[in-house]
This record gives sequence, structure tokens and C-alpha cells, in this order.
Amino acid sequence: PVCDINSNPGNPVIGDRSLSHSAEGVREAALAFAAGLQSSQVAACVKHFPGHGDTEKDSHLELPLLKLNEDELFQRELIPFQALIESGIPLVMTAHILFPRIDEHCPATLSKKILDGILRKRLGFEGVVVSDDLDMKAVSDGFKKGETIGQALNAGCDMIIVARNPDTR
Repeated sequence: PVCDINSNPGNPVIGDRSLSHSAEGVREAALAFAAGLQSSQVAACVKHFPGHGDTEKDSHLELPLLKLNEDELFQRELIPFQALIESGIPLVMTAHILFPRIDEHCPATLSKKILDGILRKRLGFEGVVVSDDLDMKAVSDGFKKGETIGQALNAGCDMIIVARNPDTR
């Protein structure tokens, strides 16, 4: 389930992919969605950690930036993720978003501060961390392709997606 909160009407990519306009609405719908999947032996993967709902850019086309610090993430964006992690969700997919007040150099997918520090240590996630597609322009336009896989693995990703699709829309 998409755990992004549709909190920004100017967001060009999340919109109706989100389960709600509120953290609580996303949390409840995502918990039900994941439970339904897993009751059918389908491993649920929540995305886009740590939250893509408040951005104004589409990470398929460019790197979004959110000026939230860690405490601000916990006040809204991380509420659904925390609930799903506490429920035992097995997989989390990353977001290609830069949070300069947390890591000024790397988007979440490539950030050890976000994936290891927040996801693993603060939230206690012990499952599989999956990168979003490293061919998306948010990463491929600003980082060297030959290095992004290693950066993502070093940051804490366990699985890597590289779609090799020249049209990433």
C-alpha cells in the first residue's frame, strides 16, 4: 500500500494513489490493505518511505525536496509507516526525495541517515528495504548510475530496482 499522505494539492504524482488526505486515514486504510494482502499470502510492501505526499515534484522526472526535520516527519509523514512496521510489514520501499534538514547530500534511497538511522534504528524495521527504481530521474539525473546501486546498498537497501526503462513516466 501507498503510505503517502495526500496532504499537498500541488503534488503532481501522489494524488489518488494515496489512501487518504490524513495520516490517520492512510494508517487505517493501509493496515487493512496490508492485512488483506497478507491473508492471501501476498507479501505487502509499503511505500514511499519516508513519505512522498507533501512534495511538489514528480520523482519520475526530477528530485523533490522537503524541508522537514526528523521530528516533523514523525508528527505526520511517518505515522502510517510506523503503524505498518509495528504490525509486522515485511517490506518497505524507499522514496527518491531529498530531506536537506536530515541529509543534505542524499535522497532517502541513498541516505544512511534516513534508512539506517530512522527506518531501522528509530522505527525498528527489521524487514526488507527495497529501493524505488534507480532509473527514475530524481536519482539518475543527479547521481552517477554506476555508483547509485552501491550507495543504495550502503544506505540500507536490501533489494534494488533498476527498470532500465528510458521513458520512466
